Amino acid sequence: MNTLISDFKIRLSACNSNAVAIFSKKGIDSWERSYLTESLVSDIWQGWCFFTKELIGKSCLGTTTTNSVTLSSIAVSFFGVTSVDWRHIGFAASKIAQSRPYSPVGGVINSIRQEPTWGDIDKLINIVSGLPIANKNTILPFLSQPEASRVRHVQKIRNAFAHRSAENDSELLRVVSPDYQAASFINPEEYVWSKHSSTNNMAVFTWINDMDYLATEMTR
Repeated sequence: MNTLISDFKIRLSACNSNAVAIFSKKGIDSWERSYLTESLVSDIWQGWCFFTKELIGKSCLGTTTTNSVTLSSIAVSFFGVTSVDWRHIGFAASKIAQSRPYSPVGGVINSIRQEPTWGDIDKLINIVSGLPIANKNTILPFLSQPEASRVRHVQKIRNAFAHRSAENDSELLRVVSPDYQAASFINPEEYVWSKHSSTNNMAVFTWINDMDYLATEMTR
C-alpha cells in the first residue's frame, strides 16, 4: 500500500496548493471564486473516493501494508472464484453497503455506475464490517473518529454544490454549520473558507489534513 498512500498524499498536496492559490488570488470575481471552489471540493472528494476504493480493492485481493503486514487474498474464501476483479468487489460492496445479503456469491456488476459511493463513511463502515478482510480491525476504528465525521461534511458540501437547492442549503445549516465559524452561511462556498471550531483552522485545510491522517492510519 506504499504506492497508494504516496499517490494520495501527492493528490492532497496538490489540492492544498490549489486552495492556497484560490484563497490568495487578488481581484477575483465572485463567480470565478465560486466555480474554482466547487472544482476544488470536487477534486478533494473524488480523491478520497478513489483512495477508499483502492484501499478496499487491495485489501480484498491481497497486499502489503505500510507497516509491512501481509494481507491474504479473500478471492476464493469469500468471492468463490480464483480470479477477482473490480466487478466482483463492486458487486459485493454495493450489496453490503446497503445492508443487503451478498448474493449470488461471485456476482459481478457491469458498470462503474453500479459501484457504491466508496468515500461515504457510513457505507464504508458497512463494507469494511461485512468483508472478511484481514485489516478490518485496523480500518474500522478510524471511521468513527472526528476526522471521519468531517469527511461527511465534505460529502454534503460537495453534493450541495452539485445539486443547488434550498433543501440542501437548509441541511448544511442544520447538520454542518454548528461546527464552523463564519459571518454567514448562505451558500456551500462559505463553508469551505470558514474556520472549523475544533481545529481553529480553515475548513478546507482541516479536511485535507483529516483525509491525510485517516489514509495514513488505515494503510498501516
